[in-house]
Amino acid sequence: MAQNGLSRLFDSGQGTCIYSECPIYHDLKVAAEKVPNHRALYYLGEEMTYQDLYEKALSFASHLIKIGIKKGDRVMIMLPNCLEAVISYYGTLLSGAIVVMVNPLSTAYELSYLARDSRAKLIVCASQTIKVAHLIFKKTKLTFIIAVDIPFLKRNTQTAKFDIHQARRRGILFHFNQCVRTKRPFKPPIVNVHEDIALIQYTGGTEGRMKGVMLTHFNLMANAIQSQYWLTNQNESHEKMLCVCPFFHVYGLSVGIHVAVRCHFEMIILPKFQIEEVVRIIQTMRPTVFPGVPTMFKALVDYAKHHPVDYSSLKLCISGSSPLSASTLLAFESLSKGCLIQGYGLSEASPITHCQSLENRNVGIGTPYPDTKCRIISLDTGEDVNQGEVGELLVKGPQVMKGYWNQENLTQRTIVKGWLHTGDLAYQTKEGNYILVDRIKDVIIASGFNIYPSEIEFTLAKHPDIEEACVVGIPDEYRGETVKAYLVLKRNAIFNPADYDHHCRKFLSSYKVPCQYEKIDELPKSHLGKVLKRYLKVKNVIENR
Repeated sequence: MAQNGLSRLFDSGQGTCIYSECPIYHDLKVAAEKVPNHRALYYLGEEMTYQDLYEKALSFASHLIKIGIKKGDRVMIMLPNCLEAVISYYGTLLSGAIVVMVNPLSTAYELSYLARDSRAKLIVCASQTIKVAHLIFKKTKLTFIIAVDIPFLKRNTQTAKFDIHQARRRGILFHFNQCVRTKRPFKPPIVNVHEDIALIQYTGGTEGRMKGVMLTHFNLMANAIQSQYWLTNQNESHEKMLCVCPFFHVYGLSVGIHVAVRCHFEMIILPKFQIEEVVRIIQTMRPTVFPGVPTMFKALVDYAKHHPVDYSSLKLCISGSSPLSASTLLAFESLSKGCLIQGYGLSEASPITHCQSLENRNVGIGTPYPDTKCRIISLDTGEDVNQGEVGELLVKGPQVMKGYWNQENLTQRTIVKGWLHTGDLAYQTKEGNYILVDRIKDVIIASGFNIYPSEIEFTLAKHPDIEEACVVGIPDEYRGETVKAYLVLKRNAIFNPADYDHHCRKFLSSYKVPCQYEKIDELPKSHLGKVLKRYLKVKNVIENR
């Protein structure tokens, strides 16, 4: 059935899982007891065993308690992927505090909002960003800073008058190494796994306001167990996972840390995706499992066109965040001889709710995770639609969030009678697979017709001169909205709107064909490679004032 020994690593069954009533950090304790000398982390030449990782996490927790961090306090972790990020994460949870993961490239303005909204008491950040953190002290509840030396980071240009030595004397600034030397014995606070929040994960919101997704210990543990069930039925401590998706995003955190620790994998950590370094690590460290995003897999395929590569160690790769093209999937599998499957999820679901099986690769987003129920409802009536009809995807399961931090009204609108409204349009095939169509907010309504940008983008991607396409709706006095396509062309291609129009009309009804085409050097994307359509909509408004 499987390629490259994958049968022992992957189980596509959908039975009921047995869920743990332990906090999410319990898996690290178990790993330290069962495989204490197994390498847990590899990072830029440094190594750490599971026993070392657990002991350092305990020391970090002890230090937090020593300086006054209490159960339920919020601790911001603003680090790139590194050993210290994993230690800080588990140490914070062991102390009873709540983790708030933050992009290390956040500006002072963004950081200020997150700190004020979460009412965080402490921030763990790179030494190069200390001054950015201190800029917001007077406007927030922040009391302490723990600084980590990250050698490759550039110093942030946002500065403030900040005397580092005085801050240390005042007891508000600590160096990370100081925090993991604390050896005070302590007993982690009692955790109600169903009620106590482990993580507040901020995600995009309307009108620019970020939403804090509250994920309990049970939510996170349940998704790790579901993923373990999907990938393997036993601990496979000899597997190596390439961790390049950012830990400050819930996908990188869940698969890159929770699943790896639960399965006793070795985590090969990279601070960011740089193609040459990723290829070097694949060829020298020989990872076997790689959770990534479509832009990463495409970059690996493109790199192989001009350089000799060896991706043969990769037995199983998982793509998330946005749709993966069939051409990239086939090309990557041809290079690696392993399997590349797609999953689907959202921060509000810890995050995974669906994944393809080995037997049904490249069929939409696959089928629901164990114990995950789904409905597809009409946007007009709220009633369930027939099989094959498009509607909003709703999910219910043990991984669904507790709610939004300090936004009870939004929580009630998003989770209705236990069903999480995903905001995504989808339909179900007769075989039971789910196919994503588009985000509800991205649907273009022109002269009463619903137009799905993804369909047009897929068509434009077939044109030989187009590298990437992004379709948005723009205001139109007559139609209400009309279709505009932003195009990234392949090297040496000539911009030719008439040719694109002719191409689209061969595959699409006339009302779906873009009325405007614009050449663009690159599409605005998030840190996970997801196209940020709102920036293109704003760009159009500014240009047409």
